[in-house]
Amino acid sequence: MTVINCDMGGTSFDITLTKDGQTNLSKNSDLLRYCIGVPMIQVETLGAGAAVAGLPIIEEVTATIVIKPGWTVKLDQSGAYVITK
Repeated sequence: MTVINCDMGGTSFDITLTKDGQTNLSKNSDLLRYCIGVPMIQVETLGAGAAVAGLPIIEEVTATIVIKPGWTVKLDQSGAYVITK
């Protein structure tokens, strides 16, 4: 089973993937420009103002949004999705 883990804050959208009970780990993470050898969950972040084109699927608690090819989704400063063609 594959699970997409998401966390939407005020100005960012964080995502990571868990597949068959295994979460992607980053073994050499940077913290304040220092490389530390502590395994951390690999998280990708889409910040406010960033845009994604293609075929993203956004799953929220109350809805699932499919962005069709040719369209772009952008997360604005308020955390709302702006979908444009």
